[in-house]
Amino acid sequence: MLSLAASGQGKHRLTLRALGAYALIPAAAMVLAALPAQAQDVAAGPCDDLARQVDGTTRQLEEEQQSALPLLAQAANTAPIVLGELTDAALQGAPGLTPDLAGSLAALAPFAPYSANLIILTADLTQLDQMVAHVVAVGALQDSLGAQLQDCQAHNARAASNRE
Repeated sequence: MLSLAASGQGKHRLTLRALGAYALIPAAAMVLAALPAQAQDVAAGPCDDLARQVDGTTRQLEEEQQSALPLLAQAANTAPIVLGELTDAALQGAPGLTPDLAGSLAALAPFAPYSANLIILTADLTQLDQMVAHVVAVGALQDSLGAQLQDCQAHNARAASNRE
């Protein structure tokens, strides 16, 4: 089973145990689409560095999303072909391959000889899984930096109002 999880600004959480290609592909698209916005109201002074770091993580997440789009498109095109090839192989009596198993991505690696596209799909899904793991890590960093930026801005606002 392949597990996906992502976090963006602490609000978006998704965990999926994908049993089929049709469930995995939209889920990966949702994870990569739930990217947080850039830092807003960038403060002057001591908070500038934090604001730049938040914006830097946003750019990393946007780049990751752009990198994932071709993989998602290819996986979306390949998944139905793989499922069709494996279902045909199951109906023709491929040893150990049932139509139910053919409709699932779980434990299909031994059946690659029956579907050349399965190797392509598996490679795409492996890359997507790695991208999602990176998005989770960068999202957690961005959450932390965003909280620090908000604290910094609030502290500066209080300090400014106390001086007045």
